[in-house]
Amino acid sequence: MQNNWAKLMRLDIEGQDVQAKLIRPVRNILALFDNKIIDFSFAKIKSNNHSFINDNLGEHIIINDASQYEIILENQLVLIDSSKRKDIITKQIKTIMNYQLHTNTSKKSMIIGYNI
Repeated sequence: MQNNWAKLMRLDIEGQDVQAKLIRPVRNILALFDNKIIDFSFAKIKSNNHSFINDNLGEHIIINDASQYEIILENQLVLIDSSKRKDIITKQIKTIMNYQLHTNTSKKSMIIGYNI
């Protein structure tokens, strides 16, 4: 995979003379198949069944079954599905635009651009 990022994280891969180059640091690997943890390590990080919901506070949640992953994260206000996230953001933008249009009647025109 080719990338053009100015700075990349470099992680040593055990038993190999190459380094993994990543944009962001890998801090955790959640790996499940149904309700079983897929046991492996990458860059000295062992796979597990938890996901961090707040990196700054170190808060994490346990995922006991892969089928519950998306639901559990949605309950924590984390949207995995990009189309759901786009729909929610688009609705919020439209709500803000409608509010501004109705409350700012003195303005003759308003241009709001967004790209998701």
